[in-house]
Amino acid sequence: MTKELTGRLVFIVVGLYVLILSWRLPFGTLERPGPAVFPFVLSLLLTLIGILLLFEHPLAPAAEHATRVSEGKPWEIVLFTALFVLLFERIGYLEAACLYLFLLLFRVCRFTWWVASGAAVAIALTSWLIFGKVLGLQLPAGFLRL
Repeated sequence: MTKELTGRLVFIVVGLYVLILSWRLPFGTLERPGPAVFPFVLSLLLTLIGILLLFEHPLAPAAEHATRVSEGKPWEIVLFTALFVLLFERIGYLEAACLYLFLLLFRVCRFTWWVASGAAVAIALTSWLIFGKVLGLQLPAGFLRL
C-alpha cells in the first residue's frame, strides 16, 4: 500500500468516524444550530474529499501529483475570479460558485470533468448551506431561487 493510498483512506476513515460521532450530538434547528452541525459538515466534507481523491486518478507518482496546481496558469485563476465577481450578482451565488469552482478544478487543477463537477456542486452547496441558511447571510438568489 502506497503513502498516497493510505492518505486517501485515512481521510475516509477519519471522516466517517467523526461523522458517526457527531450524529449522536443534537443538531438543533436552522435558527439555532446545535453542537453537531460544525463537526458533521467538516467530517462530511473530509469523507467526500477522500472519496473523490480515491477515484480521481489511479495512484500517480508523487512528483507528478505535487506539481498539478503549479502547472496551472496564474492568469486563468485571475480570469476565473474576475468572472465570478462579475456573475455573482447577475446569476446568483450558487450558480456563480458552481461555475467558478468547476473552472478552477477542471482547468487549473486538471481534475476530470466529472470529478470537478461533483466537487464544485458539493462545495458550492455546502458553502451556500453554511453561509446562507445556517448563518443567515443574504446571498444573491439565482435561477434556482434558493
